[in-house]
Amino acid sequence: MIPAKLTIWRANLEQDLDALRGVIEPKLIAALQGLNVEAITVRKKQAKSIHQKLLAGKLEDVKGLRDLLGLTVVVLYRNEIPKAIEFLKASDLIVDDPGPIEVGPSDFRYHEPKVFVRPPQSYLDRHPLLVEECEIQFTTVLQHALDAATHDFDYKGRNYSWSNFRLVAQMRGILEMIDRTIDDIDSVMMPTDPTVATPQPMVDAAVTIEILATYFPDRLPEDRRRLADTVGGWLTAAQMTNGDLQEALSVHADLVAAQSLDATSAVLGVILRHAPGMVGRYKGLFFVSDELRTLCTEAAAIPSDRTVTGI
Repeated sequence: MIPAKLTIWRANLEQDLDALRGVIEPKLIAALQGLNVEAITVRKKQAKSIHQKLLAGKLEDVKGLRDLLGLTVVVLYRNEIPKAIEFLKASDLIVDDPGPIEVGPSDFRYHEPKVFVRPPQSYLDRHPLLVEECEIQFTTVLQHALDAATHDFDYKGRNYSWSNFRLVAQMRGILEMIDRTIDDIDSVMMPTDPTVATPQPMVDAAVTIEILATYFPDRLPEDRRRLADTVGGWLTAAQMTNGDLQEALSVHADLVAAQSLDATSAVLGVILRHAPGMVGRYKGLFFVSDELRTLCTEAAAIPSDRTVTGI
């Protein structure tokens, strides 16, 4: 269950997100006239996705969520992306361009160019919005097709599989394989290679997911990759093994069974009870819901400067 306060906070943004789209999208379309724009897709970040991102502990405040509204511009040719960004900068929209992304020669993860855009200040002065900024990503038709076909087991990490992650990385680097591969993407498996070993942290993470699936069979979030990374960071800080986690989940069954808690928050509460000293060793921040504070005194004791604020 998503914390009630977060759900209400996200619902209160709905009207302003629609208003922001209403002013950004027409100006974006006008700015990109003359380019081979095949599609513009729109995404509003939902409460469950926001919750998972906050739980990862990398944001100090919800104001750091710059992608509550996201648009993706799909162009025909790769060389049109720099032109599209320059055309956008020449419009009356306020554009924050992070610049080129540094990518290693062997890194084929999702690295599409993006900018952050705000309406003209004159508009904001007349129409104040709770959300003033949106993210605009740029991609090609081929990459967009690959992203759509592999989204569930790569970007969102619904299935935590080293083999799947590796396969998608290879496909991104060899685009000419996409046309033959994409129709059968659900059944394609990377052949076993005895010369390539799965990193131990990923082996451990896969075991963690199996354990959590046993205790929360119907409550785990869809994004298993982020869940594994988040819980793995907590376990490292708590100096706990997967065996310790399994034992702690059995001991603190009240948190596991609490229907007012989402699975990830319940796991955080269990780890805090087992190893409260992990707070000082964890490098990230904690998103602690009111529901978790009520049920777990160790969570309530986390210093305010170690928690995500704004909600």
